[in-house]
Amino acid sequence: MRKKGFTTEEILSQSNGRLTLDEIHGRLKELIYYFDLFCKANSLTYYPAGGTLIGTIRHNGFIPWDDDVDFYMPREDYEKLINHSQITKDIDVVTRFCGDKYYHPFQHCNLSDSKTIFVSHLLRWNTGKGQYIDIFPLDNVPDDDKDKERLMQKLFNDCRICSYSVAAKRRGTTLKDSGIRLVSSVLSHANIEGVLDRIDKTAQSYNSVSCKRWGPISREARDRLVWEKGWFTSTFRHAFEDIEIDVPAGYDSILRHTFGDYMQLPPENQRGNQHEIEVYWRI
Repeated sequence: MRKKGFTTEEILSQSNGRLTLDEIHGRLKELIYYFDLFCKANSLTYYPAGGTLIGTIRHNGFIPWDDDVDFYMPREDYEKLINHSQITKDIDVVTRFCGDKYYHPFQHCNLSDSKTIFVSHLLRWNTGKGQYIDIFPLDNVPDDDKDKERLMQKLFNDCRICSYSVAAKRRGTTLKDSGIRLVSSVLSHANIEGVLDRIDKTAQSYNSVSCKRWGPISREARDRLVWEKGWFTSTFRHAFEDIEIDVPAGYDSILRHTFGDYMQLPPENQRGNQHEIEVYWRI
């Protein structure tokens, strides 16, 4: 992991014109298209996650106001993906082991668009990445509920340390916002590499035994991000804008378990992206 990221000035010196939301969607759709092709060519399984799955089912594409794309992969397939440095000449596979090319203090990987670059209004340092897709591994969750709670709490605590350590520019005036900025300052010199190693080891601690449930590494110690494996047994093709992607056959169970009535639109004042980034064309 690059120990220090990039200043806003360094990022803007490499940029040329800010993307509109439509242009962001266009770049993300290209990443999705080539990710799907790569997975098919390499016999890898993926599932659209969270808002990406909602958008696929409810809007046949992007949630109109969102600029975020997430996918899950079974751990075995995820490990095969991150053994590659690129999936095309314009799409990099970014992990915390990328050296000085990118700053990536996260436990999951990204697919980064080399034609764009973004400024973050949340992270302590800019990453140097372009518009990106998040890819999260799915790991076994123990069948025993007490074991599950212990596992999820360990992951929650360590993921929160990592998240807060880089959220130095978090906006907002609430007591929570102020507290996170303070904690971020305190954690700025923490050994995040060690925490990330511990997260990865903890997340995989039940993968050698048979389990009926799985879930992603998470900052949320809640049952809504633990699912029955049976909901993912098969996939089918579904429209996403003017392309197609794989969707788990149990998508309705997954989404209702996670979000409740996912077909209901949120109030207008909640229709916005959460990533606090500005995306630019890269020179």
